Amino acid sequence: MLPSLVTEIPKGEDWVYEVKYDGFRAMIYLEENRNINIVSRNQNLLNQQFPEIINLFELVSRKLSLPLILDGELSVLEGDLKANFDLIQKEVG
Repeated sequence: MLPSLVTEIPKGEDWVYEVKYDGFRAMIYLEENRNINIVSRNQNLLNQQFPEIINLFELVSRKLSLPLILDGELSVLEGDLKANFDLIQKEVG
């Protein structure tokens, strides 16, 4: 889950770029029994820090094919291209 440092930007049709949002890398596990867990890259359970994410997936999980694992960045957005790392730190801290 950690990035690799490179000195040149990859080129070619096989590469796609996206905005890098500062936040916390996490995996969200949605199980067939509707159990939901948010786990950090250090294997810490983050459910208590992000109840709004748990609530959201409780609502939408009935429409998803389970089990499902999502890998991504938990971020607080200030706009389309800017995340606020200080706000997300308060959630985890």
